[in-house]
Amino acid sequence: MLEILAKEVKLGNQPNDNFKPSSFTRVTEAIKGKSGGECSGDHVENHFRTLQMIWSIIVAIRTRSGFGWNESIYMFTASPNVHHDYVQLSRPPYRALTGPRSGRHRWDRHRRHVLCS
Repeated sequence: MLEILAKEVKLGNQPNDNFKPSSFTRVTEAIKGKSGGECSGDHVENHFRTLQMIWSIIVAIRTRSGFGWNESIYMFTASPNVHHDYVQLSRPPYRALTGPRSGRHRWDRHRRHVLCS
């Protein structure tokens, strides 16, 4: 998906900060071609928005003092106090990733607890 969208940027199909609908259609066609499954432009656009949200959280964490990176498990680490302060400051986007529902992009609560201790 990201490779195709990068090509779309080079082709000028991202006039402002949003992609043209045709860009998401191209991604949809590529996904259908590779997997043969059902996919729509809306699904691709929603997934892209989720990736944008995740990336904004990653950028914010990288710039904050007190967070580290554990290369062996590919995760951010922080003391419990640093983690708690960050959660209090950035509730909506961060909680969307670390909330009670588990999913692909969400952190496991147990693992997060271990990393923050």
